[in-house]
Amino acid sequence: MHRKSFINISFMGLAAMAIPLLDCAGRNREIKKSLVPPAFLSRICDAKTIRGIGVAYTSRFPVQAREDLLMDLLLADEAGQEPARPSGETVTASFLEKKIQNDFTTGNTVVMNGWILSVTEAQQAALFSIMTS
Repeated sequence: MHRKSFINISFMGLAAMAIPLLDCAGRNREIKKSLVPPAFLSRICDAKTIRGIGVAYTSRFPVQAREDLLMDLLLADEAGQEPARPSGETVTASFLEKKIQNDFTTGNTVVMNGWILSVTEAQQAALFSIMTS
């Protein structure tokens, strides 16, 4: 094989492997953008308060103090199964809103810094605190 052909084939192979990874990073960025800050809390609290709630949550549940785990927990269905990957900001917001309502309906709540929150809201605050620290 000629050196020029080898270089061209190698370059195309690297490009073929890199393109899906770039798309994945873009999707993760879009998903993160729709997960944080918590929609309802951000209407009534400032960023400092949300960050404080998130820090309190990760202090109480240190096992969950990882960005990737929190994202998986937030995107998991009600049964805690395989993370759903809703696409688009509106779809993700709707998914989270339903999940928060379900948390309150089933009593899946926590008290953090004097706030009664759904676990989903608390996890969003924790993710916010990790991403903004």
